Amino acid sequence: MTNRTPSLRRRRDLSGFIGDGLSIYNSPLLPQLLVLALPTAAVGLLTLVISQTTPPLVTGIFTLPLSVAVGAILGTGGIYFLDQHDRGNPVTVSEALLVAWSRAGSLIGAAVRSTVLICLNFITIVLIPRAFIKLVQWTFIHEAIMVDDQRGEPSLGYSANLVSGRGWPTFWAILVIGIVAGAIGGAGRLVLSGLLGPWVGGVFGVAVGLIAFPFSITAHLLVYYDLKMRKALEVTGPL
Repeated sequence: MTNRTPSLRRRRDLSGFIGDGLSIYNSPLLPQLLVLALPTAAVGLLTLVISQTTPPLVTGIFTLPLSVAVGAILGTGGIYFLDQHDRGNPVTVSEALLVAWSRAGSLIGAAVRSTVLICLNFITIVLIPRAFIKLVQWTFIHEAIMVDDQRGEPSLGYSANLVSGRGWPTFWAILVIGIVAGAIGGAGRLVLSGLLGPWVGGVFGVAVGLIAFPFSITAHLLVYYDLKMRKALEVTGPL
């Protein structure tokens, strides 16, 4: 079977997001993407240890900020890595992480702002529908920063503008991607936790999350570029 890395810059439907996202496992870039996933997996293991040794409130206080920071900085290295390779400008894993680190302020700022605003909308109950809308609209803030050099707060508006007019298709795409990326790990974790204890289930979940990382990063980038191309057509019209 020929090694294949999916091209990011073309329009797709839902089946294309999933199929081409999964094709990353037949790509020569897979080993580097798995290396880029290691910091996130390490945080997952740390969270497991803390959750099994401290009360839930303490777990949240320690692990939530850490998860946001690691996800915002180190996790986004994979976005930059894939995008640069697709542009014909291959970078190393360390270079991708350094670029992500250089944009830490924007990444963490956008992640914190979007998370806080969405949570505030959820807890008001009346604004729950708005919370779901914002959750979809701000899905691509990391891609906006890493691919299109957006800053922290402007990245929220940039992402929302791309999703505008494509809210439902985008919602279904990210939902299905999330299910594909998390179903095996989530189900296996529950089953193994019940049969063999939370430690075994937790480690299994982290391991599957590590393996699912390349698909999740790739599939979200495919949706992002699909939205960019559709938005460009709205401006220029069909050729």
